[in-house]
Amino acid sequence: MANQSAADLALMATFQRNIISFVNYLDPNSIPARNSEPKVHWPAFNNNNQVRMVFQRPDLNGTGLHTEIDSVNRTICAFIKSTNLEFLN
Repeated sequence: MANQSAADLALMATFQRNIISFVNYLDPNSIPARNSEPKVHWPAFNNNNQVRMVFQRPDLNGTGLHTEIDSVNRTICAFIKSTNLEFLN
């Protein structure tokens, strides 16, 4: 990790904080970001709000950590939801 920039370390800390927060509280935003970390709200993913978080270094346009519409996973989410409901019955 000696070759990691401050931005890389902040991005890694943000990713770790979001995952740990989700595992513990089922909400990736429960643990507040530190001052050195990028601050982006990770919205809940559901049929009405299909937004995913993209963890990446800033590119030439300055786009780094951001959210984007996920148009691919609608079918997968529908399958998982139907399977879970069937399993619970």
